[in-house]
Amino acid sequence: MKHQPLILLTFIFLFAACTTVPLTNRRQVTGVYSSEDIIQMSSAAYKQVMDSVPLSSNEAEVAQIKRVGTKIKAAVEQYLNN
Repeated sequence: MKHQPLILLTFIFLFAACTTVPLTNRRQVTGVYSSEDIIQMSSAAYKQVMDSVPLSSNEAEVAQIKRVGTKIKAAVEQYLNN
């Protein structure tokens, strides 16, 4: 019973910090980082990976990756348009 107010405050804080994800309409706890921070961090991580791993010269693998990427893009666009 001693910790009941603390648990209640924690629950209220978590509920208030929730936002809805536009793509999936699910609720998530909003983090400390803003959207701009996340985009900057993800761009830096992407650049780090691209700089540290050589691109494939295998044309069949590259073609398969492009096909998969195109299908993912089309599925997301269709989902967002509905």
